[in-house]
Amino acid sequence: MTGRLMVFDFDYTLIDENSDTYVVFELSKDPEAAKHRLSQASKQNAWTRGMDTEMRVLAEEGRLLKDLETCLAEIKMEPEIRNAMKHLSSEGWDVRILSDANTWFIPVILKANGVMEYVKLVLSNPAELKDERVYVNPYHTNPHPLDSISPPNLCKGRVMDAWLAEKQWDKVVYCGDGGGDFEGSYRVPATGHESPTTLPRIATIIPSSRSNTQDLKPSPSQSSRNRAIISHSTMNYSS
Repeated sequence: MTGRLMVFDFDYTLIDENSDTYVVFELSKDPEAAKHRLSQASKQNAWTRGMDTEMRVLAEEGRLLKDLETCLAEIKMEPEIRNAMKHLSSEGWDVRILSDANTWFIPVILKANGVMEYVKLVLSNPAELKDERVYVNPYHTNPHPLDSISPPNLCKGRVMDAWLAEKQWDKVVYCGDGGGDFEGSYRVPATGHESPTTLPRIATIIPSSRSNTQDLKPSPSQSSRNRAIISHSTMNYSS
């Protein structure tokens, strides 16, 4: 059994925002204090714990889940991205999202943009909704391999290892924007497995200018590059 796998990062790849910081800065009563806390969390390589703290603060400030959902729904995907995801799905691609965001934010945004049905799997930090608060936990709770450079909450290389082992993939595309995507993209073989079905490296987007996946600043140029590669993949690797 063979297939075609399309793996997307989420923030600054499918959307032009950092979904974490967008919600926090839009809804916080003190955005500067929130920005400082998240900056410190990033420096300590503890972004997921930092986001869990911000979700607690928003709840304490009286923000309800519906407020967060409304805010998330404001994040729009470009038409090229939506059309590409629809086309890839219609062509039989297995479209998956592998992201450092969380499992509630991403589906809310996908549904608001009308593309949730085109995504077969979202793998991210697990989110739990309880008592009008979002609890964010790391996806990986056991240590990464010693040579891993991934953030402690999620090693995309480990996830890609598991996905690539599921079947013999005819084609694999990986599209991401930051240092956290390096190990995931690195798993896409350059020459393929030693089997009748090869795994050519079709696309890998890892600009050296972005080494921190929790960068707080938007990156329009990065999003433009990713829109281009997604459109390229749609046009050239559909059949």
